[in-house]
Amino acid sequence: MQNDISHLTIDAVIFDIGGVLVQTADLEPRRRWERVLGMPDWGLADAVFGSEPSREAFVGAADAGDVWRHIGERFGLDETQRMQIAHDFWAGDVINQPWIDDIAQLQKHMPTAILSNAWRDMRDRDRRRIDMSGFVSVVYSCEEGIRKPDPHIYERALERLNLRDASRVLFIDDFVENIEAARTVGLRAVRYEPGLTLAAALCS
Repeated sequence: MQNDISHLTIDAVIFDIGGVLVQTADLEPRRRWERVLGMPDWGLADAVFGSEPSREAFVGAADAGDVWRHIGERFGLDETQRMQIAHDFWAGDVINQPWIDDIAQLQKHMPTAILSNAWRDMRDRDRRRIDMSGFVSVVYSCEEGIRKPDPHIYERALERLNLRDASRVLFIDDFVENIEAARTVGLRAVRYEPGLTLAAALCS
């Protein structure tokens, strides 16, 4: 990693978590529920993340329990089924270990931060999966009351890094709208796609 960053013109990197550092590698746990509920592929994710309780949870106005109660009521699930679907929804998630390893090396040379749209329980979940100690700041939408792609949340992430020149900070996320919003506040931004290495992202 040292050789990869020796000529970079950035001072810090901000990472998204879901879809970048943590990825849904096995979709079968969700697909099983989609088959049971007569939904198309990705229908369960759309139902969960597109729900009003989920939108509220992302800005701290609800919690994960509210989301899953809504899903249970919507699809007529009993308590056992509701608990199972909440478990299965995340069961296929894995850590992007190559990136985690490279970030640990990168942190020896420049500050890094997290900026994630997240429900309240996700900080504890992420801490169990990712060593957060090397990140200068970890900004969660549920704790800020705003979420990506609101430009203000990027500005807060910059403030926590104590950096004023956004053009020298790289932001990496998997959603186009979040990348575009980051650029409106002056951040460099790279969209994460499968196969992208951290070294390639840093040199983009």
